[in-house]
Amino acid sequence: MKKAFGGILILLLVAVVLFPIYIFLVDRSDDVHKTFESLSEARGEIPDHHFSNAPKLPEEYRLTKITYDWDGDTAPIVKVNYETSTGKTLSFMQTSSWYDDADTEIIHHPDIKDMTWLKNGTEYILKWRMTNKESYKYLISNDLSDKALFVTVAERFSQN
Repeated sequence: MKKAFGGILILLLVAVVLFPIYIFLVDRSDDVHKTFESLSEARGEIPDHHFSNAPKLPEEYRLTKITYDWDGDTAPIVKVNYETSTGKTLSFMQTSSWYDDADTEIIHHPDIKDMTWLKNGTEYILKWRMTNKESYKYLISNDLSDKALFVTVAERFSQN
């Protein structure tokens, strides 16, 4: 009985010591994971230097969700999801360089310095940025026919 009591006492002491350490570490975590249902709601909470705007898409695309993930160290990830009434989806994402292992095709554009068409599995992606000092922007779809739309959206987005 004394051995069982001693074992329980040791477990209790370990728990009393480790629990505050766990709470301290969780409380100090810089990770941010947020979801928004509107652009205005997202703009109110995401810092401007992480996300300022989403591209204008044709009217049939309705914004369904915005996610913001940031671990405090690497570049934040902002993703805006859109859907049409027929169920077609596409996403806009703003972050550092992703999809480095994807099949690539450089697009030479007169106004956009860095533009690449990517194929990653079943996804078709337009990746672009105006300067080396800004985050990449991505338009993502499962439909190859979205390429021309994506280039037009990137042109309009980059003019603002």
